[in-house]
Amino acid sequence: MVSAQPWRSPRPLTPSPEGWGQVPALDARERGACSAGILPPPPRGGGQGAGHALRRPKLVGAAFATLMLAWAGSAPQTEAAPRQVTIHLAGKADQSLPVDFGPVVPAVRMAVGAKQSVAFRCANLSNRTLRFSAFEQIQPHGAVPAFKAHAGFVSQWVTLKPGATVTLPVEFKADPSLSSHVPEVYVTYTLRPVTGRP
Repeated sequence: MVSAQPWRSPRPLTPSPEGWGQVPALDARERGACSAGILPPPPRGGGQGAGHALRRPKLVGAAFATLMLAWAGSAPQTEAAPRQVTIHLAGKADQSLPVDFGPVVPAVRMAVGAKQSVAFRCANLSNRTLRFSAFEQIQPHGAVPAFKAHAGFVSQWVTLKPGATVTLPVEFKADPSLSSHVPEVYVTYTLRPVTGRP
């Protein structure tokens, strides 16, 4: 014959602060809920011996919803991804320049407030030395104050020997003041011949 064993709590027991026996230990969240009045105090022990513990009351209705909100509010929050803008690139050349000119990639996507480097490639298709600079155009016009582009071949002349190819770097920066209504920016460089001495 097997004797019935008294029920024991799966949680460790802790003495009741009132000295009435032992009760199941609460975890950190439950202790905070008790302090906030969401959960009632731990059940009192006593009367059944130190090995016996009462079950905690169930949460119902508004108390359960409030506790869930409290736990959700303590969860770590993920930061929002930075706003992105797409930069479309294009290259043109004056008809008097026998060159093959254009961006290495037609478009890039960059975070607003960050810097982005791209490159244009220009090949001299003639048997004579060419000298040129570039004219920059940014669209839409409203993006110009907040969108900065630095291209060395705009501010200085480029000399290209017959049959030679050169890579021309460009660096962009989209200021955070760029309007959220401008998801795309179009940047075009047009090469123009120059004469005389640089």
